[in-house]
Amino acid sequence: MAIRVAIYGFKHGHIQSVVRTVGKMPGVELAVLAEDDPHYRAVAEQALGLPIRDASGEQILEGEEFDVFATGDAYGRRGALLLKALDSGRHILGDKPLCTRLSECDAIAAKLAETGLAAGLLLTMRYRARFVELRRRLCDGWLGELRSLQAFGPHHLAWGSRPDWYFTPELHGGILNDLQCHGLDLMRWLSGRELERVLYAAVGNVAAPQAPRFEDIGQCLCLFEGGARFGGEVNYLAPAKGQAMGWVLLGWCSGGQFRTEDRGDVLAVDVAGRGPVELDAPPLAGPSPEHDFLTYLETGRTPLLTTEDVVRTSRSILQVQAAAERI
Repeated sequence: MAIRVAIYGFKHGHIQSVVRTVGKMPGVELAVLAEDDPHYRAVAEQALGLPIRDASGEQILEGEEFDVFATGDAYGRRGALLLKALDSGRHILGDKPLCTRLSECDAIAAKLAETGLAAGLLLTMRYRARFVELRRRLCDGWLGELRSLQAFGPHHLAWGSRPDWYFTPELHGGILNDLQCHGLDLMRWLSGRELERVLYAAVGNVAAPQAPRFEDIGQCLCLFEGGARFGGEVNYLAPAKGQAMGWVLLGWCSGGQFRTEDRGDVLAVDVAGRGPVELDAPPLAGPSPEHDFLTYLETGRTPLLTTEDVVRTSRSILQVQAAAERI
């Protein structure tokens, strides 16, 4: 029997990838698409070419038969909806961030442990071939232990095209939780270590006076197990008419160093005693987190991003966001 996926909330475009992925998977089918805001419903219908029902998340949870509940609602509303989905016995698939409050994350974690249900999250950077290859090399001991990772994620503000709710702090939840979840998840995954303490975190509004409460810049420095450091900056400062450079990650290991860049899909590695080396990153069999998650539900094959990863990464980045001082 096919796995049936219900999707409520098209208030962020990321969720459209789930619709397209489900449409290509033979063992999975869409049970219902729903959005109760007419503006976002119309935008999504035009982009996807599919009808979207006028219904709330609660109505879908109470009135439909399906196995997986996915949501692309405003960030600040996701936690409560995902908890209701778990209460109704459904697996959950979230766009990132999973939620915006530590209390919600803890409640979701407890419910997942209690029910044995599974959680997926659209942390797409794990599913880039160069990071998979880099992790394989780190696990093989080729570069030694990862001692420091710095992640920089500049973005366009795209004022006028982002949804209105994005600039309401109660619905957005903060720039570190929104964006640096990617960098922190890579730190966990590449190093095999967990967050111990937030050493420094700061957010601010430096270039968006039209939305003074919006966080358009955030930095952090975190201590991980064994003394490893993680930090960096995320922002919405990329020039409006320029090409955003995309993510840049710099890593220092006991036996070498690496640099990766979105622009040009670069992975540069220096191995101690050998100098620069070239790596080939083979293509992935499961090219996206939603494909990987749904394949896991269908076959039992362990995903790159487990339910435990979803909880640990979400809780850790919420700790970073909660520690941030507004400067």
